[in-house]
Amino acid sequence: MRIGIALAVVMGLSGAASAARAQCPVVKIIPGDPTLVASAGQLFQVTFTAVGGTEPYTFSSDPPGVAATGSLSFTIATPQAITLVVSVTDAAGCTGQKSYVLSVVAAATSPEPPPAPGPSTTDDHSSNPYDYAVAMDIPTESILSASFPMRHQFSATTASRWGVIQPQRGPSMVALSTGIASVEGMPGYAEPQPGTDFGAQTTNPFPTSITCRDNTFPGFIPDGAAYDLTELAFTLRVPAVASGLSFDFNFLTTEFPESVCTIFGDRFLALLESQAYRGNLAIDAVGQPMSASSAWVTVTDPSALAGTGMEHFGVAGRPEGAATGWRRVVAPVVPGEEVRLRFIVFDTGDGMNDSQALIDNFAWCSAPSIGNAAVDRSSLWPPNGDLVDVSVSYGIEGGCGPVTSTLTVTANEPLAAGDALVVDGHHVRLRAARVGSGAGRIYTITISAVDSAGHVSRSSVAVTVPHDQRR
Repeated sequence: MRIGIALAVVMGLSGAASAARAQCPVVKIIPGDPTLVASAGQLFQVTFTAVGGTEPYTFSSDPPGVAATGSLSFTIATPQAITLVVSVTDAAGCTGQKSYVLSVVAAATSPEPPPAPGPSTTDDHSSNPYDYAVAMDIPTESILSASFPMRHQFSATTASRWGVIQPQRGPSMVALSTGIASVEGMPGYAEPQPGTDFGAQTTNPFPTSITCRDNTFPGFIPDGAAYDLTELAFTLRVPAVASGLSFDFNFLTTEFPESVCTIFGDRFLALLESQAYRGNLAIDAVGQPMSASSAWVTVTDPSALAGTGMEHFGVAGRPEGAATGWRRVVAPVVPGEEVRLRFIVFDTGDGMNDSQALIDNFAWCSAPSIGNAAVDRSSLWPPNGDLVDVSVSYGIEGGCGPVTSTLTVTANEPLAAGDALVVDGHHVRLRAARVGSGAGRIYTITISAVDSAGHVSRSSVAVTVPHDQRR
């Protein structure tokens, strides 16, 4: 199934033989929308770019007007429609061509204000990227820019629900799809299998070889080109008090299980560019990116997929898709820095059988802090060599994701085996003993708190075994 206006793309290699011509890649011209809308009597500007070939690209057009760099600027006084054919030649001589319709419409009597952050309108396939920032709970004061570097008609939406799947926080969430971003009952819904093929191929933005999780298919699956790619990107300013970020995602795919351990696994990427971390955040426990081959794709119960279209039973007598369920992503950042966060979905192998990524519950976070550390016994007497139970109390606030706490024990005197035993995160056993010629033993109990972003906080309390009872 395809939507929109079909485009004829004529590819060739200028001045080359037919055999060499077959070696040319598909050179595509962007923007992909074949309709350009301008207002009569007002300056219109657009810059054409290309993907798939070898830079630099040289552009031309019929009628003339597009500069060799791809820029076009004009003012037309009266409403009309003009056909513009844009051609491009890459450094290797490979060419591409696309037809556009320049639709010059009457200027509005009063210009509409530019789009601004929310509140988000859900389930409407909005083209305003700020709607998506609001839907996934990014604080508006943190947003430096928001954009769709690549988007197809209806391939992204904010959503108040996704079948039976509800937002993690607030009234809405973001849905990105390799086909139509809709579920049953939403505008433009199309069955995710066989799905919607937009016919768009581009370079893989983050090639990653996938180790197959099925032992019957040893080895790994190499990445290829990206098909039907949609990207939502944000540039964000990290608050001065934050040292991490987190968000939730749920990856659904109709490629499971038939495309496990094949090149047709599809992808969801969450690429972060920060001084503290650079790479893909949407990875499972063993570092594999989200695809049909990820070990996190475990939700196959039709009742958990109801309303998404993936719960329908196929010819093999099983649901057409599966999902990861909601998963939390946590990553470190540097307070006050500028970061780039990109959410990307795309088909692999071909443009058929759709996959979707739901994104919600974005939040800034800080390193955990430990407070009110205390012990129920600060002194052990008499020094009779007995092991004494000591309880350690403390509270932990903040942290990026789940926080794990541990205890360690050291002392100012050499410790024999069994002198200090850690029972759990709040209990130790200490031996009531000290060196007779010394000033007394001081046990130092260190509390360590580690969050999912790798932040570590520590606090310590002391327990003494005095040399004697003199003050």
